[in-house]
Amino acid sequence: MKVLSHTGIEYVTRDGRQGYGWNFYPGCLHKETGVCPVKRCWAESMSKRHDGVLEKAPGLPKGSLDSFHHPRLVPELLLAPMLIKKPSVIFANPMGDLGGEWVDFSCLRCLSAGQIGKVGLLSHERILCRSLREWMFLVMSKCPKHRFLFLTKNPKAWQKWNPWPDNAWVGATVCNQDSLMHTIYEPNTGLRYLKAKHKWLSIEPLKGNLGIKPMELKGIDWLVIGQETPVKPETTPKIEWIKEIVEAADMAGVKVWLKDNMYDLLAGNLDNPKENGLLYEGFWGNEKAKLRQEVPWG
Repeated sequence: MKVLSHTGIEYVTRDGRQGYGWNFYPGCLHKETGVCPVKRCWAESMSKRHDGVLEKAPGLPKGSLDSFHHPRLVPELLLAPMLIKKPSVIFANPMGDLGGEWVDFSCLRCLSAGQIGKVGLLSHERILCRSLREWMFLVMSKCPKHRFLFLTKNPKAWQKWNPWPDNAWVGATVCNQDSLMHTIYEPNTGLRYLKAKHKWLSIEPLKGNLGIKPMELKGIDWLVIGQETPVKPETTPKIEWIKEIVEAADMAGVKVWLKDNMYDLLAGNLDNPKENGLLYEGFWGNEKAKLRQEVPWG
């Protein structure tokens, strides 16, 4: 059985330690289906930049960099979180999207004794068959000390997973006001109908004024806010949009993480003490100010 690697995603952190990426179903088809809101996908760029980050899809020639567009299961990684001893944050499948329509949660997945490894999980059985959802939730139940992050650009898919374990942090990507309303309030499929204890929003890239109100954040625990990369003048959000979101979050008691790529945009406000408290953890004379980067699990 394979082990997990630390992720470079900045907000996947706990007690000052970087968390892990649990990439057991890498690859994505959202661009092909028109769901992806950005031209340049971080996960796709990572898969092309670092050959070998993703397991090669079956049937592709050796050394092919097209694996990202061939989503597939990597069974050897399904139980890997159980090998992590210290309480950690684990991002479920950041190199893909478990909310993609191509992911079948009900299909049985059989793991052999070799794939299970020495994790003390029914290892006396030679082959174990469970659905993908059952495998994932079983692992999460065996690892209550970990926090598992889930994120999708297709939030309606999360309803198929109900109810969620208490150590799941279930999120969706929001880019503008239309996607915010759809993600939260869409009848029967919005996050407000999700049977999950913890919910969060990734507002990245911020492509328009959300016009967000504190009441619209009811039931949301966390906001991660960032802009499109690479940073360009034509895609840079207005600072007023960011302030409005952070102010609404503060009024609703929601934690906020401002991504590092927002620093240069916000740095021009350091002379205003009120805005310092809104956007920064602190500012000390000539030292570099620290963006507000809060996590809801302490």
